[in-house]
Order: sequence, then structure tokens, then C-alpha cells
Amino acid sequence: MDNVKNILFDLGGVVIDIDVQRTVDALAKLFGMEGNVTPRDVLGQEVFLRYETGLISSSQFVASIRRLSGNGVNESDVIDAWNSMLVEIPERRVKTIERLKLQHKLYVLSNTNSLHVERFERMAPGYDHLSQLFDRMYFSHLIGSRKPDTTAFLSVVVHSGIVAEETLFVDDLADNIETARRLGFQTLHVSNGLDISDWFEQNWF
Repeated sequence: MDNVKNILFDLGGVVIDIDVQRTVDALAKLFGMEGNVTPRDVLGQEVFLRYETGLISSSQFVASIRRLSGNGVNESDVIDAWNSMLVEIPERRVKTIERLKLQHKLYVLSNTNSLHVERFERMAPGYDHLSQLFDRMYFSHLIGSRKPDTTAFLSVVVHSGIVAEETLFVDDLADNIETARRLGFQTLHVSNGLDISDWFEQNWF
């Protein structure tokens, strides 16, 4: 990879270990759904997309989930279920990011929401806030656009002033990687159990 001045990270599945099925199972229980429930069965509902693009607030989101559950669950039940997919940020990964920051500008572009941000900001070992590791973080609910939409990437480029061709984009989803490549980014697809610490150790340091 040539002339990389910036690295643009996804969070879930790249920096943060996640288990989406945990949230699917927890919400399915609140909704009274039985049997094998898939992410699409639960997270395909419009309320989740609206929340991730900032069209509704956290309080509106929680109220919607409580209405969908129809069984009188409280606010903390909803928040715990929603955040249960956020597992951990390994200390080794934090150390990798620290090393990269010595010579590169580091950014984040994540499809996320306020409740998740409040949770994962406190998950980085040795830091009060995960955001301290990065020069700037861009979240879908604040920029009003989600990956793989082109507008999400362009929001980062325009606001930060980075050049796509000088930026390595790191993500775990093929659709997001495809859009980034089309826009001129260099890319790293985190798939098949790849850990970014291993990859950067072998190819970068």
C-alpha cells in the first residue's frame, strides 16, 4: 500500500469485538419472538435504520422498542439488550492503534447511535474515552448517512480534508469496502477472523 497518510477505521468487527446475535436474542426475548431468530428478523425493522441515521432520538428509540415489546419492559431492559452486542476492545488492539497514531492521522466512520457511543466510549483499556485514540470520529447518526452510501464517505472527506487515495479504509463488510474502493480509497477488508493487530504487525510495523 502506497503513500498512506491517514487510516479510516470502522468500529464494530474491526476495533470493537461485537456479537450481534446477543442483541438479536435479547431483543427477540423482549418482543416475545420464539424459535431461531435472525438479525434480519429483528434489526430489519425501520426503527433501527431511523435511529442509526439520527432521525429519532435515543428516548424515541427506547420508547419504540418498549411499544414493540408490548409486555411492559423498562428502559434499562431495552438499553441493556441493545448494547449487549458490544463485547470488548482488546488491549492489544489499543496498542496497535497507538503505534499507528505515531505516524498517521486516524479517523473513524461507523454506522452507530448514541446509546452505543455512550457504551463503547468507556470500553478502551487505559483510556477514559475511546475517542482519545483518534483524530476525529464520524458517526452515522450525526452525519445523517450510513455506509455503504457514498454520502457517508464524502462527509468524512469534505469535513476532514483527507484525500481518499492517501487513506486506508478498514472495514469488515464487503459492501462498504466496495464503495470505498470506488471512491479511490486504499482498503483493508477484515474478514475470516482477521485481527487488525496481526495484519498491521505482519505488514506495517
